[in-house]
Amino acid sequence: ATVAVASSLETATYGQPVTLNASVSGTGSTPTGTLRFMDGSSLLGTATLANGAASFTVNVLSVATHNITAVYEGDAQTEGGTSRNV
Repeated sequence: ATVAVASSLETATYGQPVTLNASVSGTGSTPTGTLRFMDGSSLLGTATLANGAASFTVNVLSVATHNITAVYEGDAQTEGGTSRNV
């Protein structure tokens, strides 16, 4: 699968909500299942795919640079994959 993730904000101030939008594409059928949104090796949260897309809002991130990825575990028709860092 090809997984892509984008942030609603390029730079956020402390306490400012940030929405992470992800999409998953594969060959053949539309991917289904769950995405994990990660900050390095820490789980931020999960979201269920709808038409190959999902979003998750993070309400508070620490003041630092974050390496956000979306991880898709796959389903019966589509292999899993991980996005590049945002």
